[in-house]
Amino acid sequence: MLIISLSILYMTVVSLVLSEYPIPNAKPPINKTWTDIFLQGTTIPTIPVNTAPIAVPNHADDLSTCPNPTDWAITYDDGPSQFTPKVLELLQEQNVKATFFVIGSNVLKFPEILLQVHQAGHQIGIHTWSHTALTTLTNDEIIAELVWTATIIKDITGQAPKYMRCPFGDIDERVRAVIKSMGLIVVWWNRDSKDFSYTNTPAQASAIDSSFVSWAASKLSAISLQHDIAQIPVDHVTTTLKIVIDAKYSIKTIAECVGDKEPYKNQFLMKAGIVNKSGTNPTGIIVNNEVTSTANPQPTLSPSDSPKSDSIHIFKSVSYFSMMALSTFHFLI
Repeated sequence: MLIISLSILYMTVVSLVLSEYPIPNAKPPINKTWTDIFLQGTTIPTIPVNTAPIAVPNHADDLSTCPNPTDWAITYDDGPSQFTPKVLELLQEQNVKATFFVIGSNVLKFPEILLQVHQAGHQIGIHTWSHTALTTLTNDEIIAELVWTATIIKDITGQAPKYMRCPFGDIDERVRAVIKSMGLIVVWWNRDSKDFSYTNTPAQASAIDSSFVSWAASKLSAISLQHDIAQIPVDHVTTTLKIVIDAKYSIKTIAECVGDKEPYKNQFLMKAGIVNKSGTNPTGIIVNNEVTSTANPQPTLSPSDSPKSDSIHIFKSVSYFSMMALSTFHFLI
């Protein structure tokens, strides 16, 4: 009997038109309609915009650790990047899931890697578009940073995140109120690896592992901060994972550590209609299936920022079904 297995793969394509998104590494354009939608009926504290990040922000009201003392949420900031696939490989080797707080500008550069993160079952959170300290931005600018990042994440993964992390941990009551109006949950950390600070001093990077050893010995729950945008931090992913696992912690995503089974069910963003790019309405927002604003048109890309191609096609393969063909051969002896 000859058994032939046939697997048929259906390929779906996610296409991004790059000119429909803000310029990378710059503050994105604001949209007053977005501000009106989110802040209508919301009391925002009257606090002046800062000229620099707050040195020691108050995170008493933010999510900074897991409720269960044996849980440890591992998080990686600032990606995706060319280093992220290695982190995914190392996480897969240990069969654990982490949370990636991504920068919109980097998602635009590496959309296929964001898709890999999502398809591997890791949680994705918002880390703004330009990684600008939020207390230095106006309310309009804060909303633009978060909406544009949520939009490109949703365009690639089909999901709008419910969790976010402020660049540099920079936050005050005004910023927190704006974020809350968007249905987003602020995630801080209680374990900072400072791994990125050793990028230019690799001889001192053993301090990363030493910190994890000390934290694991405390037997307290943790949300740890690492990065997936440079070689030195990635070089310490294996050892830090092993330290946490050997200490008998359960490694979880942020949502898992707080018992949230729907980390992408953000009713506020979905009600506002985070638009799925399709070549139309690049700067408007959809409410009740109608474009309510196309104000603040996209800035023209400068030659240095312009990509070689205006579109990216990301292929998603889904195994649709398998067929078994059976053939019986009779041999006469």
